[in-house]
Amino acid sequence: MNFLEKGYQTGNVWLPGLDITVYLNSNQFFRNDGIVKDMQIHTNKVYYEINPRIKHDSYPIPLGRCIITYDERSNIAAAIFVKENDPINHIFNYGHESVEALIKYGRGDVLLDELKKEGFFIDPFQRYNDTENIANIGGFLALHKKNYRDCSMNCPELQELYSEFLDSYKKQK
Repeated sequence: MNFLEKGYQTGNVWLPGLDITVYLNSNQFFRNDGIVKDMQIHTNKVYYEINPRIKHDSYPIPLGRCIITYDERSNIAAAIFVKENDPINHIFNYGHESVEALIKYGRGDVLLDELKKEGFFIDPFQRYNDTENIANIGGFLALHKKNYRDCSMNCPELQELYSEFLDSYKKQK
């Protein structure tokens, strides 16, 4: 699959939410599809580009998605997009999905560097054993970078994680 023909980029790419540019190797590709109205339709569109025989049904419909693709030459590509929603959810979900892409690229160091640069002394890779919590830390970081300070988003399942994130602020271990 020619990822460049499908709108993917390699080299220096900007990751939304985290608001950083990272360098991807020549076998790593990234595409930001932006804000979409219908997650299911767009998910199916991306999977169709990869392989027309794939139809993807996903329930519940997520607020953001990072679709990872590998080709026969060991290239890896990530396409991210978020559901049309409010600005806080956009930023959080862009940060979350960008971190999921970084993890797949083997570039967790970028998240750790950004956390430290912003004054957060937490290593989500040591603290959590699942990608979702690690990516949620990226979502909180994205909100912090945009000066949103009440980032719990009225989501009870994120309250404890958000508290741990805040507790790590400027506290070196």
